[in-house]
Amino acid sequence: MRETSTTHHTSNWTPSTRILISKQPGFGPGRINAQSDSLGFDAAWEIDLFGHVRRSVEAARADLDAERANYQDAQVTVAAEVARNYFELRGAQKRLAVARENLATEHQTLELTQLLDETGRGSELDVQRSRARLKATEATIPPLTAAEKQAAYRLAVLLSERPGELDEELRPAAVATYAKALPIGDPTELLRRRPDVRAAERQLAAATARVGVATARPFSACQRHGFRWISLRRRGQTIQQRRRQQCSRLVRHADDKLGGV
Repeated sequence: MRETSTTHHTSNWTPSTRILISKQPGFGPGRINAQSDSLGFDAAWEIDLFGHVRRSVEAARADLDAERANYQDAQVTVAAEVARNYFELRGAQKRLAVARENLATEHQTLELTQLLDETGRGSELDVQRSRARLKATEATIPPLTAAEKQAAYRLAVLLSERPGELDEELRPAAVATYAKALPIGDPTELLRRRPDVRAAERQLAAATARVGVATARPFSACQRHGFRWISLRRRGQTIQQRRRQQCSRLVRHADDKLGGV
């Protein structure tokens, strides 16, 4: 059976105090100062016979590792959201550019259809069809513009910027084609690299350690306590000392008088 020990220390320090004792009749005009300092030290040792402390430490460490994994998971989530919104922004900009080109083409088609109708080579039905296609193309532009703004604002928020601060940097631009396959590697190692999987594994370890803590809790703990208290007291002249000094001076004065007679 593995035995470990843990030590708990507590110390108490009582600040210095100053006591003022009022003047007593016939014993001088001054006051008496008294100062007292005290320092305490308390320690306790527990022999971990049944693994209560050891398993508690294991649970705390596993909880810490789980929180670290959760922190890394949050970092991965933010990075993924930044990448997703960036590609959504570029996609919306590309679709918006195509819609505007189609709108320009539909304008030309409508003008040609109207010209053919005026020269007698077309019909009013062809003109209305061209106009309907033009209106349908115009209707697709506002949603694409809104999607572009939303993606840009989400990117600004994810990067701790005000909405609109990145408009200059996020202007429409050509995006390189990503045709390479991602090196996934071993699926087992891929799962181990996932922060959420690591967090779940450490949470399981913490729960297992707490089972050991609960198992050892019914058993008695063997503890040893130690206590030491030091008191330092410094006083000025007390009333009794001053009385004895004054009496001695009176006696010496009386002896001097009697000797002179």
